[in-house]
Amino acid sequence: MQPLVADLDGDGEPEIVTTMADSENGARIAVYSPAGERIATGPVYGPGWRHQLAVAPFGPDGATELAAVLRPHVTHTVEYYRLEDGELSVRATVIGVSSHTYGSRNLDEAVAAVLDNHAHWHRRGRRD
Repeated sequence: MQPLVADLDGDGEPEIVTTMADSENGARIAVYSPAGERIATGPVYGPGWRHQLAVAPFGPDGATELAAVLRPHVTHTVEYYRLEDGELSVRATVIGVSSHTYGSRNLDEAVAAVLDNHAHWHRRGRRD
């Protein structure tokens, strides 16, 4: 799985977003500077996997957010994270979505877009 490189906090500089895991804490999202300094980490929920998908203006106010799937084979839950003031926090969730099927070896197939025929964004299922 590849890290994402995107301007997550809107300062004009890219951040590196990745999943980090260990046997004690489980998986969590981590954000690094291009120099490799850790900027923030997301919450730890215990054992399980996180799969970062995309960075885009997912927020209801058009704010940039990171979409990541929490435990894709178990909970099928997309979490929307926002990086503000050095904190990476979950702002919304959508249940019933996964990033890949069980046993898949290709984890880099995500596409993130919700458009209608008028090019309007829809945020169906989001709980803000």
